[in-house]
Amino acid sequence: MRRLLLLLVAIVALGFVALPFWGAYRTPVVRRLSVGFPDWPAGAAPIRVAFASDLHLGNIDGRPGRTARVIAAINATRPDLVILGGDYVADKGPGRAEDVAGALTAAVRGLRAPLGVVAVLGNHDHETNAAVVSRALRAGGAMLVVNGAITRGPLSIGGIDDMVTGHGSEMVTRAAVQALPGPRVMVSHAPNVIYGLPTDIRLVLAGHTHCGQVVLPLIGAPWELSEPRYRCGIVPSGKGQTTIVSAGTGTSIVPVRFGAPPDIWLVTMGPARR
Repeated sequence: MRRLLLLLVAIVALGFVALPFWGAYRTPVVRRLSVGFPDWPAGAAPIRVAFASDLHLGNIDGRPGRTARVIAAINATRPDLVILGGDYVADKGPGRAEDVAGALTAAVRGLRAPLGVVAVLGNHDHETNAAVVSRALRAGGAMLVVNGAITRGPLSIGGIDDMVTGHGSEMVTRAAVQALPGPRVMVSHAPNVIYGLPTDIRLVLAGHTHCGQVVLPLIGAPWELSEPRYRCGIVPSGKGQTTIVSAGTGTSIVPVRFGAPPDIWLVTMGPARR
């Protein structure tokens, strides 16, 4: 009986150790939301936008095999457009961007969407080598938006450079996106940017927080990378604006997740319902 009890204790202990590692390696959850825009062009069909952030290539859970599963999961949503939210590099040391540049280019090249791939940079990208990351993204076919805006289909998309490292300019990006016609979406690696945005920018897509990465029962997340309300998921502003904060697909520092599974957002954008 004693041996059986010890065996059960050992199995439970192993489960507690293994579960967070499994959480990091698992295929991302697909979360879905529909967003209506009052200025959606008449006659334009809704579009499906897949948003993924924080690939963190170079980590154990960011190696080629799992990255291929992440790309396959994004493609399986059959998006019209893919938007990437920054932090493509895991480690911040010298040469880390060069180490993963080829894998990043291959990952972006593997994405399938008729309207292409739009990307912004994150703090890890600037803290390694933003120029190398930028070249790798463009080599894969991504349209990198740095404090500017582009039009894809009916959407005008603003891309704020990383605010965490001080490279982002909300004012410049806001002016750029407002100069374009059509429904407006803002992409920022870090959340918390919606405060200063005019109400005609209806949607913000962000990552960075990993949804806490480890969220313990009763205790919650031991550390916060943003205001707690912007930790994860759908955050309404009360002014008809919405921020979506993705958990990302990779991990930072330690390849574990608990209570905050990796995710991809599939956002269907179209006309507002009357």
